[in-house]
Amino acid sequence: MGTGDTDADTATRIVEAARRALVEHGYDGLSMARVAAEFDGSQSLIHYHFDSREGLLAALLERERDLYIERLEALPDDPERRLERLMDTFVREFEDWAEESGMATRFVELSAAATGSEPIRAALRDMYALIREAFERTIADGVRSGVFEPVDPAEVARLLMAGHDSVGERWVVGEPSEIPRIADALDRYVLTEVRR
Repeated sequence: MGTGDTDADTATRIVEAARRALVEHGYDGLSMARVAAEFDGSQSLIHYHFDSREGLLAALLERERDLYIERLEALPDDPERRLERLMDTFVREFEDWAEESGMATRFVELSAAATGSEPIRAALRDMYALIREAFERTIADGVRSGVFEPVDPAEVARLLMAGHDSVGERWVVGEPSEIPRIADALDRYVLTEVRR
């Protein structure tokens, strides 16, 4: 740890090390010892900042959520263009993100672990709510401005999130060719009902 590091800097570095260790070793293989090796620090320092592995994983998911927020804030204001970018980001380009980040399979593992861990469950729920709310807000903005049909934004957002979840599952089970098909089906049978 550098002499200028604050507690927040150290916690951030530990979370980043945990992410690298998670991507490399998976949920079952993630231990505080592996995070310490990746962090080049002591396990006691990790325990000073995070009381448990689940607490560390919840912080990691909060960091991922913050990265999603940055991506969402960079989207266009125009509802039509924003909806297109949301679809690209969270459905069409899922495979690109999965390959680049290494996190797709890890999210599936964390989702399974969430059944026994409230901190992980809450962090995942927050992440998925963030994406769903971005879809819902975008559609509501488009309905209000008259560029989208008067649809129920919450219902459409649920369908788009089901598509997002589905492409993740298809990628994890080794069927990436299904991703564009799912995206095209959502476009044909859901978004055609939304666009004027």
